[in-house]
Amino acid sequence: MVVDTPAADAVHGRRPASARASVACAARFGQVSRSVSVESMYTDEPQPAAHEFRDKTYLIAPVEPLDIDGVRTVEVGAALWLVAFVALLPFYGRLEEDGHLWWLWTCLAGFGLGGFGVEYCRRRRKARLARRVGEALEE
Repeated sequence: MVVDTPAADAVHGRRPASARASVACAARFGQVSRSVSVESMYTDEPQPAAHEFRDKTYLIAPVEPLDIDGVRTVEVGAALWLVAFVALLPFYGRLEEDGHLWWLWTCLAGFGLGGFGVEYCRRRRKARLARRVGEALEE
């Protein structure tokens, strides 16, 4: 149970923000909308950015992306394509009989293209790091 009272704020050392935030919540397909008031927002915690669009206000949380350069994501994808290729190899005869041999080659193509993608993302990561280092040296 969460207690949001002035006494609880004093105990936890939090200061409530002076302004109240109004958040517009729209149901799916925009058929129903309602306004929700957020009473307790604290200035010592990171606050979401408010974006107003028409008559609604949307809050965007300050969340960092999990994988900025994409190398790990592409590596995992390529590895999954390789696992699928190896998993289908024992069924080569059955796939050929049923006319689904293209499944095997699709997995191999996915792994090969994933290899190109990994190299591309690594080069991009290296270039971004070099650019950041160059900017830091200029300052």
